Amino acid sequence: MKIRWISRYGDCLALAQRMADEGHDVSVALLDVPKHMGEGLVEHVDPWNAGLDEPTIILFDAPGRGRMAEGLAKQGHAVFGSSPLADSLETPTFGRQVAQSCGILIDDDADGIPINLECWYVQGRPCPSTQSASLELTRLFPGDLGPETNPISAITWFWRNPGNKLYAMTLSRIEDFLGRFGFTGPLTMKLVVRERDKRPVFRGFAGSLQWPATHARMADINISVAEWFAAPAQGNTVTVSPTYEYCGALRITVPPYPYPGAALDLPPRPVSGKLLPLDVRVQDGQMMTGGIDGVLGDVIARHSDVQGLCAALYEAAKAVQVADKQYRADVADDAERRLGTLHEWKYC
Repeated sequence: MKIRWISRYGDCLALAQRMADEGHDVSVALLDVPKHMGEGLVEHVDPWNAGLDEPTIILFDAPGRGRMAEGLAKQGHAVFGSSPLADSLETPTFGRQVAQSCGILIDDDADGIPINLECWYVQGRPCPSTQSASLELTRLFPGDLGPETNPISAITWFWRNPGNKLYAMTLSRIEDFLGRFGFTGPLTMKLVVRERDKRPVFRGFAGSLQWPATHARMADINISVAEWFAAPAQGNTVTVSPTYEYCGALRITVPPYPYPGAALDLPPRPVSGKLLPLDVRVQDGQMMTGGIDGVLGDVIARHSDVQGLCAALYEAAKAVQVADKQYRADVADDAERRLGTLHEWKYC
């Protein structure tokens, strides 16, 4: 297959590399980061539309490119990961209007348990095996201290029973709306299960792939990475056949300055359990830090319980040899607290 990733910040680099290792013709177009990010991991193209003279599977890793995606689909390419509707749903006003019109509770001040629900859709129809939930941490330091960042860890799991109560009260209620528009793409609903009455309330939509949760789910799909994305792009329902164990991703960071070009004790083609690379590059066969945003990448694992999962994540993180690396060391405590509460409230 010929696959082109169109990337804002390089989030797709590890997935693109995996697809290339599976034998596909894969390239990445970086839009909003320096072009040397991920150099040597996978073929880079510039401009973004270079070589798109034949039908190509085109994947987006971030929001905000819906019109571009729509234009490419009209040209005959198979597109997944962005659309005008997805961009609209991410805007707070329109997203709230849609959620409220579908009978989902709105409460901006609710205290409770944050959780995200995700499903992939093809022409307005949900792909049941992709229904999943995730718990994320978004602050840099243990104890939820430090600045708010993009998510730096994710504990995820696929739902064994797609008809579970939490899904039925939230994400399933917008299926008719998505069906009217023939929506294709991933969609995440960000929720808080309210403490005072144990009911889920809406916090927002994300109409694009979520990171590092997408990396985490790689640990529990039993198809090739390319097939995982190509099937919905081509209009086909995807079945990932998960084990339904917990899977997780832990983000490894370093200060971007003064560490560009620091050698990493990892092979240039990462293997299972090692780093899924982001802000790195390969030069003369040596993987090294890129020095752009300091996010080296994610380690991923899967386990039947959260403590075992996090132990595997920490072991993989310790194996990444680089000065001044940082990662959250309290992921297990946070996940067990939230999962314990959700279980008590009969949501999982």
